[in-house]
Amino acid sequence: MRGISHEPSGWAELAAASVKQFGVFSSVQASGCGISEDALYRAARAGRLVRIRSGIYRDPAAPPSWKQELMWAQLWAGERAVLSHRSAAAFHELWGFDPGPVELTAPIARRAPKGVVVHRGELTGADVVTRGPLRLSSPTRTLIDIAAVAGEEAVEIALDSALHKGLTSIPYLIARLRANGTNGRKGAARLLRLAELRIPFPKGLESPLETKFLRLLRRARLPQPEAAVPVGPYRLDFAFPPGKLGIELEGHEYHSGKQALNRDVAKRNHLLGCGWSILYFTWDDVTKRPQEVATAVRGHLYPRLVS
Repeated sequence: MRGISHEPSGWAELAAASVKQFGVFSSVQASGCGISEDALYRAARAGRLVRIRSGIYRDPAAPPSWKQELMWAQLWAGERAVLSHRSAAAFHELWGFDPGPVELTAPIARRAPKGVVVHRGELTGADVVTRGPLRLSSPTRTLIDIAAVAGEEAVEIALDSALHKGLTSIPYLIARLRANGTNGRKGAARLLRLAELRIPFPKGLESPLETKFLRLLRRARLPQPEAAVPVGPYRLDFAFPPGKLGIELEGHEYHSGKQALNRDVAKRNHLLGCGWSILYFTWDDVTKRPQEVATAVRGHLYPRLVS
């Protein structure tokens, strides 16, 4: 496949720069290497370049990728552009956010190309991190931004993800929210409330299923359990220690195999021997039968609290 790396003089310099940018570059960068717009046009006509849009090109030797889309959108938007919102959430690998249309924050008034969403504004300082050639909103700022564009459950799952991965902390997030002000900022008051609910769980929960389960209990007006509760050599996903009621959630990665089965049986026997009653719920239970789950928890918890 013919790419710009086979071209002489300034083209070699441009090729080296494009490799660091997932195979894309701007005409401004090409000009800095001594390559004119007319030369770029001729190279594209000859198949040595792919013109993505006006002023943005791709080396055909570089296969298309999502990071490449992020890169060319950032180049199009200018040096003050920052990839943000759902794009930043996906890049930071927050649960529930996958690569998709590009979102960025920039102080520009131009009409965005297809597949790019521009949020007018400017991010600086602690709100910006760099990952290679990409400028992104920090994980904490990303949570603040997605609170304005995503549903509450998605935001809470993302919050637990950021806490669990060590990308932010509750004190820092609350401080940033209060510094930015919550009045009039869409989603900020809701995120502040969710952050305050996580004060008992400073490291967040460990999966989207755990977040969904805790939300289920809140909606049912049931007491809040403790999370990741140690009992001897084992640990319960959730527990109500005063009533010795434990909750185990079986997600999509449900244990299989003889070794895992033996471990699960040993754990159940140990817990029963210590006087614990354990309820087991699956992903489908929590997401499709929430009222049944709430009824089961209520029916087992309250008798044990008064006994």
